Amino acid sequence: MSSKYQIFKKVVETGNMSKAAAELGYSQSAVSLTIKQLESELMVTLLKREKKGVTLTEDGESYMPFINALCNAENALYEKRNDMNRLKDATIRIGTFTSVSRNLLPLFMYDFKLKYPDVRFTLSQGTYPEILSMTQEGSVDFCFSNSLYHTALHTRELFRDPMMAVLPPDHPLASKKDISIYDLADIPYILLEEGDINTSLKAFEEYDLVPKIEYTIADNYTILAMISSGLGCTVMNKLTLSGLATDAVIRPIKENISRSVDLAWKQWNTMPIASQRFAEYIIRHTPERISDILAAESL
Repeated sequence: MSSKYQIFKKVVETGNMSKAAAELGYSQSAVSLTIKQLESELMVTLLKREKKGVTLTEDGESYMPFINALCNAENALYEKRNDMNRLKDATIRIGTFTSVSRNLLPLFMYDFKLKYPDVRFTLSQGTYPEILSMTQEGSVDFCFSNSLYHTALHTRELFRDPMMAVLPPDHPLASKKDISIYDLADIPYILLEEGDINTSLKAFEEYDLVPKIEYTIADNYTILAMISSGLGCTVMNKLTLSGLATDAVIRPIKENISRSVDLAWKQWNTMPIASQRFAEYIIRHTPERISDILAAESL
């Protein structure tokens, strides 16, 4: 839809209201009314109306540079809108933790770039508190989180990630098909450092249990190596273990313990449109993706 300035410019270019109306797809009466309204708004006569067509008055000549500038600005605005709808040169900033950035996000980013090839991604990894802080301060547009961390952010649960028992290969419990959390509380435990709130410790607390923590480590790969060497057991999420090569024995936990994996953001309406589109894509496609990933693991 053309603005009154663009209509006026077209009339001046063609020198004829009927021709301008035909090129713009309007009726002649609509174009004539628009010109009269613009003249009324500016309180001048902009066009000389003659049988052979229309020409600019002196006042019209004076206003024409400003009207051209407005038309150029409108065109630039519409082009920017089109670029944003195509997500041209857009950067999506995401806060995430390792298991999501390793197993889930690459699939989403690949599919999204097939539709929007010019989009770029920036991933910032950290602990739950760190990535939530990034989102609150605005250094990322949205993040993946856990429901144990209550913040002022808006959240949407994406899926439940089962917790698995991880044991040394020759441990007596390794022969069982599944392991009770009560059994895990009685053997040496290697704790993953997660910050003030620890998802595995919370799982033990729900059953009034305290694991026998002998090591606290900040890296899952190191923990798996320690377990393979017989130094203790741990609890890890299924997504974390997905695709990892390890000699450790991995078994389901009888009590069906899991963590929530959520999407969190500060204000949806002020989030960049590219990030909104990608967040919507994640919410829509996570159920099928996570089902495929977790089902493929013979843990």
